[in-house]
Amino acid sequence: DTVQDFSLTAIGLCTIAGNVKDDQGVAVTGAQVVATGGYFSSMVQATTGDGGSFSLNINAGGVELSVSKDGYQTTNVTGILLSVWAPTFEEVVLFRRLPGNTTGTVKDSSGNPAVGANVTADTVSTTVDSSGNFLLSNVLSGPVVLSASLGQLSGNESVTVIGNQTIAAPPLTLSSPPVCSGPGRPDTPCTGPGKPDNPPCTGHTPQ
Repeated sequence: DTVQDFSLTAIGLCTIAGNVKDDQGVAVTGAQVVATGGYFSSMVQATTGDGGSFSLNINAGGVELSVSKDGYQTTNVTGILLSVWAPTFEEVVLFRRLPGNTTGTVKDSSGNPAVGANVTADTVSTTVDSSGNFLLSNVLSGPVVLSASLGQLSGNESVTVIGNQTIAAPPLTLSSPPVCSGPGRPDTPCTGPGKPDNPPCTGHTPQ
């Protein structure tokens, strides 16, 4: 009989280490580093320590890194090929989410200015003026969701805020929430305050 020796060395654990700094070259402590991929499509994570350093063990193969921390834009590093014969070292830069502004308009479903509507993005909010316009200041840069509401009317849009700039958002149009109908179910809004046990139109047809 022929004896075959299958070596698993090539898909063994590899070390990927590195440092995380901000765009000013200052070490970032407490950033979350997530590595995904490798031969077994694994996911491992670590938190940067003093000096912004991190070290992870994952199987050999193609790996991607995702590095994030509040107040910074997430950085993704792709195309990393790990080998058991040599450790890999990565220098990762996180860019601060600088504050910027976003402006836009809010109208109701009839096209009228939604005067007095509340508009929020992250933790920043403002009120729509008499012309249907709004300005949100000091919103951290990056993709954000704008949410507008006025009574039972609401609407959402996405915009990418750029630090130290004012970005025009897509127009927001407010509409009524869907209504659930069905046997034994009164026609009521599917969502809203005071309706935690009323999921959006589950088993019912939006009207």
